[in-house]
Amino acid sequence: ARGDRRHPGAVIATLPAVTAGQACTALAGVDALAEAALETPGPLTVGACDFGMLYDQAAFRRLAADPQVDVIVWGVRGNANAIRRPKMFGWIAEEQGRIRRISVKEPLAHPATDAIVLGTFTFRRAADLRRLVDALVARDGRVNGEYYLDSCINDAIAMGLNCRLFEVDHYLSWGTPDDLRTFEYWQSCFHKWAGHPYTLEQDARVPAGAVAELAQRYKAVTPADPGRMA
Repeated sequence: ARGDRRHPGAVIATLPAVTAGQACTALAGVDALAEAALETPGPLTVGACDFGMLYDQAAFRRLAADPQVDVIVWGVRGNANAIRRPKMFGWIAEEQGRIRRISVKEPLAHPATDAIVLGTFTFRRAADLRRLVDALVARDGRVNGEYYLDSCINDAIAMGLNCRLFEVDHYLSWGTPDDLRTFEYWQSCFHKWAGHPYTLEQDARVPAGAVAELAQRYKAVTPADPGRMA
Protein backbone atom coordinates (compact mmCIF):
# COMPACT_ATOMS: atom_id res chain seq x y z
CA ALA A 1 0.00 0.00 0.00
CA ARG A 2 1.08 3.57 -0.59
CA GLY A 3 1.91 5.86 2.31
CA ASP A 4 -0.54 8.00 4.25
CA ARG A 5 -0.42 11.71 5.11
CA ARG A 6 2.29 11.17 7.71
CA HIS A 7 4.40 9.07 5.34
CA PRO A 8 3.93 10.50 1.84
CA GLY A 9 5.58 8.50 -0.90
CA ALA A 10 6.13 5.48 1.34
CA VAL A 11 5.36 1.90 0.37
CA ILE A 12 3.82 0.07 3.32
CA ALA A 13 3.91 -3.73 3.31
CA THR A 14 1.60 -5.66 5.64
CA LEU A 15 2.94 -9.08 6.59
CA PRO A 16 0.47 -11.95 7.00
CA ALA A 17 2.37 -13.50 9.91
CA VAL A 18 5.45 -13.15 12.08
CA THR A 19 8.57 -13.71 9.98
CA ALA A 20 11.61 -15.84 10.79
CA GLY A 21 13.55 -12.73 11.81
CA GLN A 22 14.64 -9.19 10.90
CA ALA A 23 16.57 -10.41 7.86
CA CYS A 24 13.43 -11.95 6.35
CA THR A 25 11.34 -8.89 7.24
CA ALA A 26 13.83 -6.59 5.52
CA LEU A 27 13.71 -8.76 2.42
CA ALA A 28 9.91 -8.52 2.41
CA GLY A 29 10.28 -4.74 2.34
CA VAL A 30 12.63 -4.91 -0.65
CA ASP A 31 10.13 -7.19 -2.41
CA ALA A 32 7.35 -4.67 -1.72
CA LEU A 33 9.39 -1.89 -3.32
CA ALA A 34 9.99 -4.07 -6.37
CA GLU A 35 6.27 -4.85 -6.65
CA ALA A 36 5.56 -1.11 -6.53
CA ALA A 37 7.91 -0.71 -9.53
CA LEU A 38 10.34 1.39 -7.50
CA GLU A 39 13.96 0.75 -8.41
CA THR A 40 16.22 0.37 -5.39
CA PRO A 41 19.77 -0.08 -6.69
CA GLY A 42 21.09 1.51 -3.49
CA PRO A 43 22.11 2.73 -1.10
CA LEU A 44 19.52 1.08 1.11
CA THR A 45 19.17 1.58 4.87
CA VAL A 46 17.28 -0.93 7.03
CA GLY A 47 16.29 -0.04 10.58
CA ALA A 48 14.24 -1.22 13.54
CA CYS A 49 11.26 0.64 15.00
CA ASP A 50 11.93 0.33 18.73
CA PHE A 51 14.63 2.96 19.16
CA GLY A 52 15.86 6.36 18.03
CA MET A 53 19.33 7.79 17.47
CA LEU A 54 21.14 11.11 17.51
CA TYR A 55 24.10 11.15 15.16
CA ASP A 56 26.42 13.34 13.09
CA GLN A 57 24.68 13.49 9.72
CA ALA A 58 27.70 14.94 7.95
CA ALA A 59 29.91 12.13 9.26
CA PHE A 60 27.42 9.54 8.04
CA ARG A 61 27.19 11.13 4.60
CA ARG A 62 30.98 11.08 4.31
CA LEU A 63 31.13 7.40 5.18
CA ALA A 64 28.24 6.51 2.89
CA ALA A 65 29.87 8.43 0.02
CA ASP A 66 33.10 6.42 0.28
CA PRO A 67 33.05 4.07 -2.74
CA GLN A 68 35.24 1.58 -0.86
CA VAL A 69 32.56 1.00 1.80
CA ASP A 70 30.02 -1.72 0.98
CA VAL A 71 28.06 -2.07 4.23
CA ILE A 72 27.65 0.27 7.21
CA VAL A 73 26.67 -1.13 10.60
CA TRP A 74 25.29 1.48 12.99
CA GLY A 75 26.48 1.03 16.57
CA VAL A 76 27.14 2.63 19.94
CA ARG A 77 29.43 2.02 22.92
CA GLY A 78 28.85 2.10 26.65
CA ASN A 79 25.13 1.35 26.65
CA ALA A 80 24.13 0.56 30.23
CA ASN A 81 21.48 -1.99 29.30
CA ALA A 82 23.89 -3.83 27.00
CA ILE A 83 26.47 -4.00 29.78
CA ARG A 84 23.87 -5.40 32.20
CA ARG A 85 22.28 -7.77 29.67
CA PRO A 86 24.96 -8.52 27.07
CA LYS A 87 23.15 -11.54 25.62
CA MET A 88 20.35 -9.30 24.35
CA PHE A 89 22.66 -7.62 21.81
CA GLY A 90 24.95 -8.17 18.87
CA TRP A 91 28.57 -7.13 19.43
CA ILE A 92 30.97 -5.63 16.90
CA ALA A 93 34.59 -6.76 16.71
CA GLU A 94 36.38 -4.05 14.72
CA GLU A 95 39.76 -2.50 14.05
CA GLN A 96 39.84 1.22 13.29
CA GLY A 97 36.24 1.08 12.15
CA ARG A 98 36.58 -1.94 9.87
CA ILE A 99 34.40 -4.80 11.11
CA ARG A 100 36.08 -8.17 11.51
CA ARG A 101 33.22 -10.11 13.06
CA ILE A 102 29.77 -9.79 14.59
CA SER A 103 29.06 -11.82 17.72
CA VAL A 104 25.29 -12.29 17.90
CA LYS A 105 23.89 -12.41 21.45
CA GLU A 106 27.32 -13.25 22.90
CA PRO A 107 29.48 -10.43 24.36
CA LEU A 108 33.08 -9.83 23.39
CA ALA A 109 35.91 -9.40 25.89
CA HIS A 110 35.12 -5.83 26.96
CA PRO A 111 31.34 -5.13 27.05
CA ALA A 112 31.86 -1.75 28.73
CA THR A 113 33.74 -0.41 25.71
CA ASP A 114 32.90 -2.73 22.80
CA ALA A 115 30.33 -1.43 20.31
CA ILE A 116 26.90 -3.04 19.99
CA VAL A 117 24.77 -3.49 16.88
CA LEU A 118 21.78 -1.13 16.93
CA GLY A 119 19.79 -2.93 14.26
CA THR A 120 20.31 -0.33 11.52
CA PHE A 121 22.35 -1.19 8.44
CA THR A 122 23.17 0.66 5.22
CA PHE A 123 23.97 -1.31 2.06
CA ARG A 124 25.68 0.42 -0.86
CA ARG A 125 23.87 -1.93 -3.23
CA ALA A 126 20.36 -3.19 -2.46
CA ALA A 127 21.20 -6.40 -4.32
CA ASP A 128 23.77 -7.20 -1.63
CA LEU A 129 21.03 -7.38 1.01
CA ARG A 130 19.21 -10.08 -0.94
CA ARG A 131 22.44 -11.94 -1.61
CA LEU A 132 23.41 -11.88 2.07
CA VAL A 133 20.00 -12.98 3.36
CA ASP A 134 19.98 -15.82 0.83
CA ALA A 135 23.42 -16.91 2.08
CA LEU A 136 22.28 -16.71 5.71
CA VAL A 137 19.21 -18.85 5.06
CA ALA A 138 21.19 -21.32 2.94
CA ARG A 139 23.52 -22.01 5.87
CA ASP A 140 20.60 -21.96 8.34
CA GLY A 141 22.36 -19.26 10.35
CA ARG A 142 19.64 -18.83 12.94
CA VAL A 143 20.37 -17.52 16.42
CA ASN A 144 17.72 -18.26 19.05
CA GLY A 145 15.52 -19.48 16.21
CA GLU A 146 15.74 -16.23 14.20
CA TYR A 147 17.57 -14.90 11.18
CA TYR A 148 19.23 -11.66 12.27
CA LEU A 149 20.70 -9.06 9.96
CA ASP A 150 23.55 -8.95 12.47
CA SER A 151 24.47 -12.46 11.29
CA CYS A 152 24.40 -11.36 7.64
CA ILE A 153 27.40 -9.13 8.29
CA ASN A 154 29.53 -12.22 8.87
CA ASP A 155 28.39 -13.48 5.46
CA ALA A 156 29.29 -10.09 3.97
CA ILE A 157 32.79 -10.29 5.44
CA ALA A 158 33.18 -13.84 4.12
CA MET A 159 32.26 -12.54 0.66
CA GLY A 160 34.97 -9.90 0.86
CA LEU A 161 32.70 -6.89 1.39
CA ASN A 162 34.10 -3.92 3.29
CA CYS A 163 31.89 -3.52 6.37
CA ARG A 164 32.38 -0.41 8.50
CA LEU A 165 31.15 0.72 11.90
CA PHE A 166 29.29 4.03 12.17
CA GLU A 167 29.04 5.15 15.79
CA VAL A 168 26.05 7.24 16.80
CA ASP A 169 26.22 9.87 19.53
CA HIS A 170 23.16 8.76 21.49
CA TYR A 171 20.93 5.68 21.44
CA LEU A 172 17.36 6.08 22.71
CA SER A 173 15.66 2.73 23.18
CA TRP A 174 12.06 1.95 24.01
CA GLY A 175 12.27 -1.73 23.08
CA THR A 176 11.78 -3.15 26.59
CA PRO A 177 9.45 -2.06 29.42
CA ASP A 178 12.41 -0.62 31.36
CA ASP A 179 13.67 1.22 28.28
CA LEU A 180 10.22 2.69 27.67
CA ARG A 181 9.84 3.83 31.28
CA THR A 182 13.26 5.49 31.16
CA PHE A 183 12.39 7.24 27.90
CA GLU A 184 9.04 8.44 29.27
CA TYR A 185 10.70 9.70 32.46
CA TRP A 186 13.05 11.98 30.52
CA GLN A 187 10.35 12.96 28.05
CA SER A 188 8.12 14.05 30.93
CA CYS A 189 10.99 15.95 32.58
CA PHE A 190 11.92 17.84 29.43
CA HIS A 191 8.28 18.67 28.72
CA LYS A 192 7.72 20.06 32.21
CA TRP A 193 10.99 21.96 32.60
CA ALA A 194 10.34 25.58 31.65
CA GLY A 195 13.98 26.07 30.69
CA HIS A 196 14.11 23.11 28.29
CA PRO A 197 13.20 23.66 24.61
CA TYR A 198 11.37 20.32 24.28
CA THR A 199 7.57 20.15 24.45
CA LEU A 200 5.15 17.39 23.52
CA GLU A 201 3.28 19.82 21.27
CA GLN A 202 6.37 20.42 19.12
CA ASP A 203 7.35 16.75 18.87
CA ALA A 204 6.41 15.58 15.37
CA ARG A 205 6.54 11.97 16.54
CA VAL A 206 3.71 12.51 19.05
CA PRO A 207 0.28 12.46 17.34
CA ALA A 208 -1.71 15.61 18.07
CA GLY A 209 -4.51 13.54 19.57
CA ALA A 210 -2.15 11.99 22.12
CA VAL A 211 -0.64 15.21 23.49
CA ALA A 212 -3.35 15.95 26.07
CA GLU A 213 -3.34 12.39 27.43
CA LEU A 214 0.45 12.33 27.74
CA ALA A 215 0.56 15.79 29.30
CA GLN A 216 -1.97 14.71 31.92
CA ARG A 217 0.00 11.55 32.67
CA TYR A 218 3.23 13.53 32.93
CA LYS A 219 1.66 16.29 35.02
CA ALA A 220 3.78 17.20 38.01
CA VAL A 221 2.59 15.57 41.21
CA THR A 222 2.93 17.56 44.41
CA PRO A 223 3.79 15.18 47.26
CA ALA A 224 1.75 15.37 50.42
CA ASP A 225 3.17 17.43 53.28
CA PRO A 226 4.26 14.88 55.93
CA GLY A 227 3.37 17.38 58.64
CA ARG A 228 -0.26 17.44 57.52
CA MET A 229 -0.64 13.67 57.25
CA ALA A 230 -2.78 12.04 59.93
